[in-house]
Amino acid sequence: MKRLNRNLLRRRAYEWETIFDSDFKRSTCICDKILYNGLIMKKYILVDSNWKLKRYLLEFCDRKVVVIDPDTESKQDVLKNFLFSYQLFESPLVMAKFVDEWGKDDVTWLIAACKETNSDVLVVSKRADVLRKFGKFEDLSNPKPWDFNGWMKIVSEMAEVFSVVLENEVKVEILKRVGQNVDILAQEIKKLSLVSQKPSLKDVKEMVVTHTGPDLFEFTRVFMERKAKAIELLKEILRTLHPLIVVRILEKQLMLLAQMATQEKRDYSWDDVKEVAKSFRVSSFQIADLVGFPLGGKKKKNFLKLWDFESIVNLLKDIQKVELSIKRGEGANFFLAELVKKWTDSSTIPMLGPQG
Repeated sequence: MKRLNRNLLRRRAYEWETIFDSDFKRSTCICDKILYNGLIMKKYILVDSNWKLKRYLLEFCDRKVVVIDPDTESKQDVLKNFLFSYQLFESPLVMAKFVDEWGKDDVTWLIAACKETNSDVLVVSKRADVLRKFGKFEDLSNPKPWDFNGWMKIVSEMAEVFSVVLENEVKVEILKRVGQNVDILAQEIKKLSLVSQKPSLKDVKEMVVTHTGPDLFEFTRVFMERKAKAIELLKEILRTLHPLIVVRILEKQLMLLAQMATQEKRDYSWDDVKEVAKSFRVSSFQIADLVGFPLGGKKKKNFLKLWDFESIVNLLKDIQKVELSIKRGEGANFFLAELVKKWTDSSTIPMLGPQG
């Protein structure tokens, strides 16, 4: 950061200011604004949703923000005007939005301009490799597809923004219907907030549109239930997801199941579920899903009665072989499909307990 003559910039004092953001339907108090103190601000942000970007920009609600996005024509000419020729007493904050969608020449020019300009600049990208060319960046990107707890946290944060209370089973149903799209999640939770301060599972099923086809949660459950339908679901999700993501989700679930399978206990009460979740440092929902605890009254199969420890270990070995093949680029989808067929075919590998 370069130091400017203090006479050229108005120093900002810490202050309370209330703004009304119509998009979020709430009044938000902003405290402890940035104290510029004569310094030029250069920020580089990794963010992959408009929702998170809007929340981040609340920090600068008292600034004039000039947005240069992928659709802006003659980007370099526009940027020159605001980065080097702006003559007003207080220059605006210049936001270069989603530079990962810009042309290569424009990005190269902007990298050099950021080093020379005395203006405040915010560079936003959905790709980390692009931002690294600018310098150190702040990561506000979404959780990984396999990070269930991370996605539950996002839903919880949105519920707080829209002043609604969501039970865990309601959050799960929203994720199941919407999928891992932060902007659509925000729209649907906002819609629920207009109906009730505590939307029920019934409200979600009646109001939230299904935006997804088969997802990882559904595939994982069907596979763990050892149903032949799993192979069809796998074909669907591999259209949009890398096979390595699928493999790691299965691996994570099986490692947890293996730890539980070493115990003699097979039937779990809700208190048992919470105790195990606490000891393993995972969500209660995740344990409930493994042991078939009927959250929301929906009956599920207990995986501990379908898999013994030896079978889990053998499956994990097969998964590790598939993961190695994927990393080598050796027919990833084929080997994963073969694994799913093998472990859902009762004629190949006998199953425990009643099926159906």
